[in-house]
Amino acid sequence: RARMLNESKYLLHYLRCEQNSEDEHPSIYVSDTWRRQSFRNIIEVTLVGLDRQPHCYKIRNKKSVTDFSDENAVIFQNIDDPHSLYFCVTDEDFNQGYKSFDIGFIKSKQDEIITKDLIKTRKLDESMLRFTHCYYQSKTNILERDESSTKYSRIMREARADIAVESVGPGYGPIRGNGQVHARTKGRITTKDITVVVSKDDIEWSESVSFIKNGNFIYFSMPPYPDPQVDEAQANITICYEGEELCQSAYLYIGSLDRALARGNLNDSPTVFSGPSSSNAFNASSVFSTTGVRPANFSSKKSSTVKRQKLN
Repeated sequence: RARMLNESKYLLHYLRCEQNSEDEHPSIYVSDTWRRQSFRNIIEVTLVGLDRQPHCYKIRNKKSVTDFSDENAVIFQNIDDPHSLYFCVTDEDFNQGYKSFDIGFIKSKQDEIITKDLIKTRKLDESMLRFTHCYYQSKTNILERDESSTKYSRIMREARADIAVESVGPGYGPIRGNGQVHARTKGRITTKDITVVVSKDDIEWSESVSFIKNGNFIYFSMPPYPDPQVDEAQANITICYEGEELCQSAYLYIGSLDRALARGNLNDSPTVFSGPSSSNAFNASSVFSTTGVRPANFSSKKSSTVKRQKLN
């Protein structure tokens, strides 16, 4: 998972290859001829977008230094270029024929520059690594870039933190609405990016529902079914996060619950409630035996890396 800037100061995770890859971290082949051509060879690694331009996010290695003249350092980063790292090719790399890279990916928070629109238009959740062989000319001591050696990694897609909706219930309620439902979530989910929609496709009904979030729970009241004369009808509850569907759960509207609640004068619950301990929450289990209802179906959705490249 990508780290935010503050997180990276204490815990920096390095990019890893796919599980079936021969390498653990991004790697490239290195040519032994480089060793004879220059006394110091360096691989420039740059984080780029799908347009192959520098990405808005950053990369970092904890061992990097900013002084390129430091002969004891093997990883460098220009303070003015947070998108690139420079790795020295060592004798060990030449002997084994390839070089691996420890690259920490640092994600920026949304602000007036990194806007939601920019994230979508530039597809900032996708990126690539660009590898370029660089070398020092012994006469000028200037770092030269061999543009013909540039290679790009496969597209890397940002993995979400483990965000999911683990359960939704109860899966049934009265036709006239006000059935109180809660959903249990997993992961860090912000309230402003959640949407809850109740719908039924065959009658083209879709209604956004207001809710309260408390810890890992979302609480909301069901809207009334459009046709109060039916005895039973099944609808869907869809919960999305940042526009991506996390789960869809079936919900059964039952007319007999309305009649049972009317007899007990219990159908006065508020539109939204604060939790399962609410004094106004109706006790669906008290009418369970007379309706024969069982929980409805629930489906939850949890929300390639680089391969070794050969530089010419």
